[in-house]
This record gives sequence, structure tokens and C-alpha cells, in this order.
Amino acid sequence: MRTASRCTCRPGLGEALLAVDPVFVLISERHPLAARPEIPLSALSGEPWLAGENKDVRMAAQFRAACRRAGFAPRRVQRLSGSVVFPLVGQGHGVALAHPLVTEREGVVVRPLTGDPMGVRQRLVWAATSPLAEHAPTLHDTLTKAYWAEVQRARVYWEWLDGKGRLPTPTGPSDAE
Repeated sequence: MRTASRCTCRPGLGEALLAVDPVFVLISERHPLAARPEIPLSALSGEPWLAGENKDVRMAAQFRAACRRAGFAPRRVQRLSGSVVFPLVGQGHGVALAHPLVTEREGVVVRPLTGDPMGVRQRLVWAATSPLAEHAPTLHDTLTKAYWAEVQRARVYWEWLDGKGRLPTPTGPSDAE
């Protein structure tokens, strides 16, 4: 288990890394890029971007920085209820960022972004003085096993990991990151 005595975000917290995931994109199955196995972020420069109500400031900053590195400023980032993002993407009204474990739905495909321009760390965080702190290693192992069981169900992500040589081994995730 990769642990730290303190979380980098707040003193007094312990943390253990579960996974580092790339960020994928949701696009309409009718989109000209939908048949590609991976999509360059720059190829989506002219698209309107749809975002759920999540107010993750770090992800928003990471997205803007990735777009700048890809040579563009995102066109119209529309914040919406998460329940309407999939239908709007499916109807071709925009594209959206997605966690790779997201399930494809009618009219919408999930695709990796070429070169992994963004990533999300999945962490277990606990108060270092909590009575639960001593159980963190067991909880980490249990959550890691459950996480990889979910990854196996996410066909696009599993195939992407396989293509990158990052499938988990019997002892855990591949170290080829």
C-alpha cells in the first residue's frame, strides 16, 4: 500500500493511493470521431463542452490547462444537471469529460483521450488520529480489490489498460504507469 503519514492537502490526515485513472471523453455515437479507439483532445477543440454540477475546482483547472497544452481554449463549458449530460451528448449537442469507469449508454460512447492529458487520483483518506486509522491497510486492500472488479466491467477502460500493458496482476495493478 502506498501511504503517506500526512495527506498533501491537509495536516493530520493519512492517505493511501488506490489508483491513478486517466480522464476519458463522452461523445455521440454519431460523432465523426466515435469510431476512433482514442481521441486527441485537440480534435475536440471546436466542440461545446458539457459538464455536470460537480464543482471540482482542481479538475476544472486541469481541464483548462490540458486544453491550453492542446492549443485551444474550450468552447462554451455548460454546467448542467448530471442527469441530462448523457442525453445531450447522445443527441450531439456537445462532448463531456468522464471517468473511465463510466458505462456507455444509448447513443453515447466513451473514448480515451490520446496521451492521457488529464488524470484523477483515487485515494483513501482518513484522520490520522481516528480509531479507524489502524484499519486503513485492510480497508485499502478491500477497496482496491473492489475497484479492480469494477474496472473489469468497464469494457472500454479494460481494453485501454490492456493495450497499455497496465492490467492488474494477481498481486495488484501493473506498475507500468
